[in-house]
Amino acid sequence: MGYLETITDNNWKEFTASPFAVLLVTEKGCTHCKAWKAELSSFLEADSDWERWRFGVVTLDGDGVAEFKEANNPWLEIVEGLPFNAIYVNGAPTTSFYGQGVKRLVNRLGRIEGGSEEAVQA
Repeated sequence: MGYLETITDNNWKEFTASPFAVLLVTEKGCTHCKAWKAELSSFLEADSDWERWRFGVVTLDGDGVAEFKEANNPWLEIVEGLPFNAIYVNGAPTTSFYGQGVKRLVNRLGRIEGGSEEAVQA
């Protein structure tokens, strides 16, 4: 069973360097972010199919994320809405999408594992 890790300046490099990682980007006052975080957390607590993936959440207006925001994360510049999901494979940002929904996420991860999801330029 998986869980949603809290990502800060102390662990973002190690997290994003993982073989398979999903990073949920949020802000404190975002109601859609809170709903997606709760939905994803509940899913991960009961799921055993995606255990090789790491799932994390970074709160952009939270404490301890200045280094993460200032680092070479060029995809942050394209974030126009929240929640935002960045998917890393072998340490590289591979794809991303706005919004929420376990079904959308699982479909995307399945395409990545099946080799049909094209990498985006980051």
